[in-house]
Amino acid sequence: MKKVKTAAQIIIALLILGGASAAGWILLKTAPETEVEDKKTSAKIVQVIELKPSDERIVVTAWGSVIPAQEVTMQAQVSGRVIQQHESLVPGGRLETGEELVKIDPADYELSLGEREADLEEANFEFEVERGRQIIAKREWEQLRQDLPEADTNPSLALREPHQKLAEAKVAKAKNAIDLAKLDLERTSVVAPFNSMVVEENVEVGQLLESGSDICKLVGTDRFWVRATLPIADLKRIRLPQKGKPGAIAEIHLDTGNGHAEPLKGTVIRLLADLETTGRMARILVEVEDPLALKTDEGSPRTPLLLGSYVRVDVEAGRLTGVLTIPRDALREGNRLWLVGPDKRIRIAEPEILWTRRETVL
Repeated sequence: MKKVKTAAQIIIALLILGGASAAGWILLKTAPETEVEDKKTSAKIVQVIELKPSDERIVVTAWGSVIPAQEVTMQAQVSGRVIQQHESLVPGGRLETGEELVKIDPADYELSLGEREADLEEANFEFEVERGRQIIAKREWEQLRQDLPEADTNPSLALREPHQKLAEAKVAKAKNAIDLAKLDLERTSVVAPFNSMVVEENVEVGQLLESGSDICKLVGTDRFWVRATLPIADLKRIRLPQKGKPGAIAEIHLDTGNGHAEPLKGTVIRLLADLETTGRMARILVEVEDPLALKTDEGSPRTPLLLGSYVRVDVEAGRLTGVLTIPRDALREGNRLWLVGPDKRIRIAEPEILWTRRETVL
């Protein structure tokens, strides 16, 4: 009985497998045929720029800090008490050439000048008296010289010539003393040597100054310098001043903090003899006129160039003729360039790079 049951199970399994195989065969025979599509090649989309030869102005870029072209620490040349002080003698105050910074009490120096003038009067009196004595001595000498031996005819002492020289020397000394007294009196008035701005102030009214005491520190406002650094190799492209000819024109770009670099005009005035210590770069001086915009019309204000500002300096370095201007992002690895030929196909070229700019190459 058990054998009959097992045989029945085997027969059922075989029937199921046979039915599945038949169904699969029917599906394969009746399924639609799949068409094989040809593989298509996709084209690259590129942006094409037409290049035309042109003459291009080139610049050498340097970086540097703004420093004063004129700077002086004003000191008292005579001692005394300060009795007046200019109202602009404060940090940031503006002064013009010849304006009085401080006035030192001149009373002592006026008295000293009076004494020196009196000394001159006394010296002149002694000189005139000596001239009279000389006239008398000359008459006496004419009477006595015939009776004197030849060896005793030297008239120098008899004519009082040494006395005359002494009197003349006293007059000259008195005049020099007057000049010195006048000079000391003039020095009681301390004036600005050039158009300037006050950086430091060290004096107050009533203060007693000694000769050599610091009064203030001034910087000239007519011009500033930019001490800029650049690679030594770029020096050959910059025109330096020589034989009366000015140096290259430069454009100074000051970052005002809002992403805008405001340009100012300048001129290369000097190549410094030493290298910058950190990067061993060459250094030049660029002069900027009216850096603080003090002479600018009120209708067209500009940002002042302050001392200590870090700026970019673009120095004119001549022109390149018949060159192609290529965007820097168009160059591939190894400075290769994709060119489109007349057949509309791309080929690779390696151009000669003559000059590099921030966004383009020549």
